Amino acid sequence: MRGWVLLALFVWVPVSASDVSATLRVVPEYHDVNRSSEFFLPDATNPLPQQRSHQVLEIQSALKGLHLLGTLSNFIARHKKPENDAVLNELYLDFSLENEDFSIGKKVMSWGVGFGFRPLDLLQRENRRRLYQNTLEGVSLLAWEHFTRSGAVTLVYANPGAGNHADVIDDESFAFKYYQLLGDTDLQVVARWSEQNQWEAGGGFAQVVNDNLEWHGSLLYQQHYGQLQHRLLRTGGDTLLATSNPVEVHTANDGIKAVLGMSWTSMSGWSTLLEAWYDDAAYSKRQWRSIVKLTQQQRILLGQPGVPDAAVFGNIAWNSQVFSASNWLRQNLLLRIAHNGETLDPALDLLYTPEDGGWVTTATLGIEGNQQRVDLKLRYFSGPDTAAYQIFPEQLSMLVRWQWAFE
Repeated sequence: MRGWVLLALFVWVPVSASDVSATLRVVPEYHDVNRSSEFFLPDATNPLPQQRSHQVLEIQSALKGLHLLGTLSNFIARHKKPENDAVLNELYLDFSLENEDFSIGKKVMSWGVGFGFRPLDLLQRENRRRLYQNTLEGVSLLAWEHFTRSGAVTLVYANPGAGNHADVIDDESFAFKYYQLLGDTDLQVVARWSEQNQWEAGGGFAQVVNDNLEWHGSLLYQQHYGQLQHRLLRTGGDTLLATSNPVEVHTANDGIKAVLGMSWTSMSGWSTLLEAWYDDAAYSKRQWRSIVKLTQQQRILLGQPGVPDAAVFGNIAWNSQVFSASNWLRQNLLLRIAHNGETLDPALDLLYTPEDGGWVTTATLGIEGNQQRVDLKLRYFSGPDTAAYQIFPEQLSMLVRWQWAFE
């Protein structure tokens, strides 16, 4: 029923709208497994096949303040049944009343500064380091915005009536943003209150020093924050296998998220970005050692009498959920070298985690054409044997994204 309703919206709103655009994306992927990883799973247990492809049709339209953004997607993978989905990413109404601006509905609202990490992104919590970025899904909200010549104030009531929810995008909350332009400096102050996290507050800036140099930074304090933790490690004891999913979101107190970065851009289009960030919600080196040790102990049980291999592999699959966090370690350093050309956009990203010496190398090449674009992306994980990025059960990931935009 949900799919038919969304399909009807995709058909009716664009037909009625005065401004309609669509984008078709085809994204085949290949992922080379790391068989030496403690988290490696056989094909029968691995939920993410090595070869898979996403096909997405994105429709965007506007009609007298009513905005719609929806996606129809198809996912195919080797040895798996095709999956189809329809998502209403945005459907909101913008209107003015007594010279004040309001929004109501489902809307994408990203805040903060930063390339690899944005601590002030209080509503979307976007993971900006994914190799393949899905179209963002907005937040159900009521919003008021007041604009001046050099600034703006925004108040948001997100997910009215939803109550406490583990997923922040569905969590009921009140959020505030203050923006001010002072000369060449953008200033932001944000705050959010929810039953789950209590108070979160912080500020940030982005300053253009000259035609070539820019620097930015932000800091967020969280009264409460969530971290993925393993129940068997938290409770202690000699139990090695869980009978239900042991990876849970644990609430911790007094968290800090921060980023500081700078970028230099030459007249020829080449740019260099340096960023460092810290995230209390990520794992420490000690926590990684604990989850790896538990996984190693579980693998020893393979083939032992009375212990089904399926139970062992199932527990290792549960353990692998720790790789779903936005940041795997608290301290991160990023170097990005890129070129913005007329038709070719090459880039090289080097992400380093100084706590354990892990590396993520990402090379991309964008090719721009008439209403079409092709992006080639390759990512390689490396580091010492104990580094989180080295024990990740994938060693190499690559994809090709073909995109065609039309009206």
